[in-house]
Amino acid sequence: HAIPMAASVITDYRVHTERLLVPAVLQPLELAVEASVDRDILTASLNRLFFIYAALGASVMLAVFGLAKAGAHYLTHPLRELESVARRVIKSGSLDHRFDSHGVFEVEQLGRIFNEMLEQLSHAYRQLYDRAGTVAARNRALAAANSALEQEIGERQRIFAAGVGRDEIEGVSGMQ
Repeated sequence: HAIPMAASVITDYRVHTERLLVPAVLQPLELAVEASVDRDILTASLNRLFFIYAALGASVMLAVFGLAKAGAHYLTHPLRELESVARRVIKSGSLDHRFDSHGVFEVEQLGRIFNEMLEQLSHAYRQLYDRAGTVAARNRALAAANSALEQEIGERQRIFAAGVGRDEIEGVSGMQ
């Protein structure tokens, strides 16, 4: 609707009114053009947009959270398995446990190195056990040889003592 510029305008805060420019030809007529929209209609549209963006934002946040949780599980699951194998080795004292390496490249590489370490420790343990058996056998052989030597020394000492005693007796009787 067209209102002359001189007319008074009633301000209604529920209505958004904007004065539009008129072409230069119509300006001498002192006409004005105003466009009005009810504020409730404007705010309803804005509220609808706000809720749409809020719902989209919440959905994106939930999706990101879900993906982060799944990614964290994917990354940490092999590490938890590796920890479990290490705990079983500690608890049982057996080096026969192994990590089934799979998953993220770095964790897989860590698992292979862990398995190699267990294999080397197992090999070293077997060598120690074998050497301990060899040392024990040598100790038994040395103890037996030592016992035989001690017996021989004891017997020679008795023979020597008996021989020295006889010589003394013969020496004393030969002097007479």
